Amino acid sequence: MKKILSLLIAVLIVLSAVSCSQNISEETTEKQATETTAADTSSDTSIETTKETIAETNETTAGDETEYIEGYDPISEKIGSYVILEYNPMYCSVESTVSQSIGSKEKIVLNVTMKNGYIFDGWSLDNYECNKLTSTGGAGRDTYSITVNKETKVFINCSMKVLYDANGGKTNEGKDILETTYCVSEYKCPSTLPDKGYFSREGYVLSEYNTAPDGSGEAVSLGSKIRSDSSELTLYCIWLKEDSSQDFDYTKSEGITITKYKGNKKDVVIPEKIDGVNVTAIAKKAFSELDIETVFLPKTIETVSRASFYKCDKLTTLVFFDSILSFDKDAAAECPNFRYVRINAVQDMYYEWMVGSYCKTDRLIWSKDMKKFIFYGGSGTLHAIKCDMVNKEIGDEYVVINMGANANVSAAFVFEGMRKWLKDEDIILWCPEMSASPLGKADMTGSLGKRNIEIYVSGNYDFLKGVDITQYPGFFDAMTQVFSDREKHKVSWEMGGIGYNCYGDTVSSPDQKLFDNSYSFPTAPNLSSYKRMQFMIKELKGMGVETWFSYAVMDETGTGITEEKAKQYEENIKKTFDVTIISDFWDCFVPHDCMADSIWHVTLEGADIRTKQIIKDIMKQFEKTKQGDRSS
Repeated sequence: MKKILSLLIAVLIVLSAVSCSQNISEETTEKQATETTAADTSSDTSIETTKETIAETNETTAGDETEYIEGYDPISEKIGSYVILEYNPMYCSVESTVSQSIGSKEKIVLNVTMKNGYIFDGWSLDNYECNKLTSTGGAGRDTYSITVNKETKVFINCSMKVLYDANGGKTNEGKDILETTYCVSEYKCPSTLPDKGYFSREGYVLSEYNTAPDGSGEAVSLGSKIRSDSSELTLYCIWLKEDSSQDFDYTKSEGITITKYKGNKKDVVIPEKIDGVNVTAIAKKAFSELDIETVFLPKTIETVSRASFYKCDKLTTLVFFDSILSFDKDAAAECPNFRYVRINAVQDMYYEWMVGSYCKTDRLIWSKDMKKFIFYGGSGTLHAIKCDMVNKEIGDEYVVINMGANANVSAAFVFEGMRKWLKDEDIILWCPEMSASPLGKADMTGSLGKRNIEIYVSGNYDFLKGVDITQYPGFFDAMTQVFSDREKHKVSWEMGGIGYNCYGDTVSSPDQKLFDNSYSFPTAPNLSSYKRMQFMIKELKGMGVETWFSYAVMDETGTGITEEKAKQYEENIKKTFDVTIISDFWDCFVPHDCMADSIWHVTLEGADIRTKQIIKDIMKQFEKTKQGDRSS
């Protein structure tokens, strides 16, 4: 027996020696592959020199296993005791080595391998980087070494290639193809180039991009987002031939003002220049009692006057750019079939006021052909729902999205904007605050009306495709106000904010300023105010999209709430909207110390409480649906 034990011990010693030899060999290889940098052992966080003496223990880890929707969601991996690695496994895989350094410090060595042709843009700390910013590790350097003794976030930056085919035109360098990259570290759907003179074609205006050269593929307005499933996307410039200047009467000063259209086309393309001067304005009744259907306004247009389009019975659509400074709300006067606008960008695209809208829109566009479970409401939904908890409970059958944002936005407008990306079996869980806009009143008038555009449109103008803007009073004023505000801010158009996760939830608590919260119930809804919301719910139902209803989160100590008022409110909802109410009114409350800086804002603890309750409601409704299917 002793001989056997001695033999086993000898074998173990040999195996241990081999293992140590392998560890030393791997470390040496890593050192040789890594660029030498100056060490700063006094710093808590530093890029380490490869010549640093490493402690004896060496351990390789893949990090904590994280659940994610295959091929899309970014993940966070804990590496060692301090480092949190943020990346998207759609684009790359990572190997990590953890070793003990001086004192409590750990040395982390990360090695990235790119997948499927995606481009490595380097490492960064604290947040993703993009737009050709210099990354911490240097673009193209696949090994990164860091020594830390405090929590540190490391990000892997990735991009995809977007090729623009001038398709009969030329790039501003006289080439046929413009090659660009788009940062996909956080997102999947690239924003396209605005019209900043990247392309030109004599006698033509650039109208849109398309995935097919003849315009038969997927179209995207200039600057808006488009879905991509690969590391390389080719888009073709789609050109419209300008109408002859002889088709117009005009006046000339610093710019050309169109005073009359004399042509006979149903689809009019106004030229950018006449006699070498920019066309800048459309006068009153310039298009009067004509059989036109669409009008394309070039990027030089700044002013569209009242009744510029007058009694044009067949006019349905106006296409224009965000260079317009004044667009009269009655520009299409007595044009009974006018419904739609399509907007191209000359300015860089980004979301005003709430950058978290990037992840919401990106996720919605990307999941167009997938089953979706969408939360919608105002800030009560934005702050009170933790979609990762919901996703874990209902599984990956659904892509979960938090489209909630602000109580000054019309629910009808958001439902109508989302419609083009929805499909059969999608579910919207509507959790409105108890006021007109969250309940779907179609109105953008007033100083806060522009929130509709800022939050859902300003980073992706194609949100407006298919939206009947004539249903939303104040639309043109809100739109031009956002256009004018655009130049005041410079925000990276490829990035969102670290305050939001990939679902569209906030990930940090608002400032906690506890108030004595008081709530008021709306009176019995004026049906005329909610006709558009009723119409949208019916439209979506016809597409196979269900609308479920719950209540916005509230303070359990809030005043103004009684059993009688709550019961009446529920009855009004049932009478007004064709929705499935899945929650009890009294289950929406959280403790007072979980409230934050608004009657609808909660802390992360409050969100945890509210989400756990709403998950119970969701699972009960799923079970009811299954039972209904079985009984039928």
